[in-house]
Amino acid sequence: MFKFLTNRPLWVNILAAIALVLLILFIFLQLLGLITKHGQYLTVPSVTGKNTKDAVKFLESKGFEVVIQDSIYTDTQRWVLY
Repeated sequence: MFKFLTNRPLWVNILAAIALVLLILFIFLQLLGLITKHGQYLTVPSVTGKNTKDAVKFLESKGFEVVIQDSIYTDTQRWVLY
């Protein structure tokens, strides 16, 4: 069943494996632009001063997925919860 692998010297199989890995890596890197929509961008409109419901509705109408996180990171303040 695996005669095609055992008939060749080990170094040929190693080179074939390296070539296969490089080919798969090359194909992945070429497709990465399509996967991540490279070069396409959206400008986020300003929602400053709007209430939350109006801002969410406005952004969703523009095609954005809105996720509200109610946590704030402050690197100069330390919170200790007991």
